[in-house]
Amino acid sequence: MADGLESERRTNIDAIIGQSGIVRRRIAQNEVGLVKVGYELWRAKAEENIEEGEEVEVIGVSGVTLEVKKVGGG
Repeated sequence: MADGLESERRTNIDAIIGQSGIVRRRIAQNEVGLVKVGYELWRAKAEENIEEGEEVEVIGVSGVTLEVKKVGGG
């Protein structure tokens, strides 16, 4: 049945978790910035300051805003 198949598929939002991206507008601690993941720009927030051009990993999604962290050491 179609309902069973739908529950097994990952949505685009689920699939973005774990992917990396590049900051396009600085993310101040707990303030929204912009990141590019694949070919799309997303609103993003983090628990740390992340500068434009730095690489991030998507760790969650809240509405239409990605939750990210820096890739590698600080």
